Amino acid sequence: MIGALQLAALGGLGLVGWISGLGHWYWVGLAVAAALAAHQQVLIRNRQPAECFRAFLNNNLLGLAVFAGLALDYLFRG
Repeated sequence: MIGALQLAALGGLGLVGWISGLGHWYWVGLAVAAALAAHQQVLIRNRQPAECFRAFLNNNLLGLAVFAGLALDYLFRG
């Protein structure tokens, strides 16, 4: 279920980026976020509480990747 929700969120962000015409940096940030989501899936595969908590804390980096991609896209837009 968590993977499906992550996929839906990343898909929604991708759709918004495509409709908005965002550039290369946004897509790089979204790709990094997708890689972090995949890493979280690896962490939670055995449902160990400590690993699940690590995956939960990793969400800060996922959000940072999306933000950085968006910020860099606007910063370097010509």
